[in-house]
Amino acid sequence: MSQTVDAIREFIRAQGKVAKDDDLFSDEVDLFDYGYLDSFGIVGLIEQINESFKVDLSDVDFYESGQRTIKGIADLLDSRRAGA
Repeated sequence: MSQTVDAIREFIRAQGKVAKDDDLFSDEVDLFDYGYLDSFGIVGLIEQINESFKVDLSDVDFYESGQRTIKGIADLLDSRRAGA
């Protein structure tokens, strides 16, 4: 899962122009509440996930609070790839 977490983290850092020294940015922070992702960012993330991981997600997948973090998104991807 660490490769999944790393890939999602790097995409969000690039998409949101998150500074390397941003102390609030972590794998557990709510990406929407803290402004790291907005509606355009989520569209980009969904496209990136589809392209990189061959997993189809929609914006509905991010309604759950547990799936609004880097770790939560990675868990969701791993679950979907495992066929759960």
